[in-house]
Amino acid sequence: MPNIEKLLNELTLEEKILLLSGFDAWHTNKVERLNIPSIKMSDGPNGVRGNGNSGEPSACFPSAISLGSSWNMSLINRLGIELGEEAIAKDVDVLLGPTINIHRHPLGGRHFESFSEDPYLTGRIAIEYVNGVQSKNCPIIVAMATEPNVATALMTLAPVPAICPKGSIANAVRLPSVIPV
Repeated sequence: MPNIEKLLNELTLEEKILLLSGFDAWHTNKVERLNIPSIKMSDGPNGVRGNGNSGEPSACFPSAISLGSSWNMSLINRLGIELGEEAIAKDVDVLLGPTINIHRHPLGGRHFESFSEDPYLTGRIAIEYVNGVQSKNCPIIVAMATEPNVATALMTLAPVPAICPKGSIANAVRLPSVIPV
């Protein structure tokens, strides 16, 4: 295992900045001088996309909102296992997902990528999903925009109008991100 602190100290400012972006949509940059490899990532809200250029087919699993309505934790764990196997078969180093945003508005255009409007259910599903993927030794990054207006702001490039609201809404929005930890 590399000494992370030592590597960070040896990186130049330019190399650190280089590592913040990728050389294409699915791969991070590498730093050959320090033997830091490129990392291949993949997503796909209902399967592992791969790099999009391989021509390999991807499994097509039910969308997250359909999984959320099943309340079937063992099924969701099995799905995670299958996603982990597919990611490994496609030489993916890190799987991006699941998205654990909470459905807060009926016009949310990306609700299909999130499990539920219920924060506790979303958190429990995320645990099973992540455990399934990680059981195949595939790292996974859970995605979430905790602020109610962040997704809209990101899609429109508008400024986020407010810091997270106070009270129970803010706690409900944050709950799914705490449960899988």
